[in-house]
This record gives sequence, structure tokens and C-alpha cells, in this order.
Amino acid sequence: MKKAIFLLVLVSILAACAPSVVVTRLTPTIYPPTDHVDILQTKPTDRKYFAIAGVGVELGKVKEAYQAIQILGKAAQELGADALLLLGVKEIGQTVTLINYGSWQAGRAYPDSYLMGAAIKYAPEPFVVRYTSFTFPPTSSVEVLAARPASREYIELAEISLSLRIGLTPENVLFILYEEARKLGADALIILSEKEKLDVNIGIMMGVAIKYKQPEHLH
Repeated sequence: MKKAIFLLVLVSILAACAPSVVVTRLTPTIYPPTDHVDILQTKPTDRKYFAIAGVGVELGKVKEAYQAIQILGKAAQELGADALLLLGVKEIGQTVTLINYGSWQAGRAYPDSYLMGAAIKYAPEPFVVRYTSFTFPPTSSVEVLAARPASREYIELAEISLSLRIGLTPENVLFILYEEARKLGADALIILSEKEKLDVNIGIMMGVAIKYKQPEHLH
């Protein structure tokens, strides 16, 4: 009996000493846990993604920084993430500084510092129907419009659509359409109303990527 009580107290002490993960959810959608997450040093450029939560752990409560990475990876799995994007170490009162995963894996942890990361999910590719043979370099930002602009001339580059029935929030789907329009070199993305959708499919977000006409070209 005394041994059982001792073990219970010991487990409670260890649980109290274990570093806790600070989680900031970025979406109301709850995803089932995953059994693996990729550990990324930089944003993935070969596939689309969206963040579902920000996570952080105090480095002063772990002996090695790689343990903090493991803790955040486990937290990302429990959140249903496909990958953990390392954002760096945040000192108290300081901004986030990017770190090198390899060097930190062999380095010591420091007090009053938090290793920060983003739990991300890989996104499906949207369906794209191109309307023109014109090609443009990617733009840095895209204007999102609820209606077709009446004051400026433009050409339609492509129609972009994605189902809302794949576990994503409307905000996630809009971000995917936005990124696809930006990659196409669009200046704006017109989100079509249900009346403009030819099949009037409820549960599909659809938009048209457009490029504003310039005086010197695109006549």
C-alpha cells in the first residue's frame, strides 16, 4: 500500500515537472490525431499547407533542445497535424529568431526561452481551369473581391475551386484559393456567389483569378 502511494506521488511530481506546451488554436476544426509529423525548418514550397495551431515549449525545463522538438512534435500529432514547422526561439520580450535544427539538436537549452512552432496540415490541390495562355510571375498579394470590379478592366486568368467537404474550414479553403491565384500572377480573386456557379454546388468554394489590364499591354 505504501509502495503504491509512493509511486502515485512520484508520478504526480514528474507530471508537475514535465514541460507544458502552450497551444494557440488557429481554427475551430478538430482533427483526429496523426501517428507521424514531418519536422520542417522552412516553409514547404512543394505543396500547399495551412496552420492549425501555434505551439511553444519552455526550453529551460528540458535538458536538450531536441527534447523540446520532440515534445512539440508530439503536441502537433495530438492536434492532427501533418508537420511541425519550427519557427525559432523566442526570448522573453524578444521577437522570434530562426534557428538551425541540426545545431540546436546538439546544443544546450537556455532558461526563459521558448521554442516555437506551427502545427500545419498539408492541403489538397484545388481544381484549376485556365482561361488564357498568358503567363505571369507570382504576385506578392492578391485582392479578394466579393463581386466583379466595375471600375477597372481585367482579364480572367483561371477558375479555381475546392470542396468544403474535406475537413477544411471556409477560411482554410479561401487561403488555398488565394495562394493558387497568387501563384498564377493574379491581382485579384473574385469569389463567385452561388448564383454564378454553373452547377450551384453547395459545399464548393469557387473563385476567378483576374489580372488588371495595363495601358501598355493586354489589349
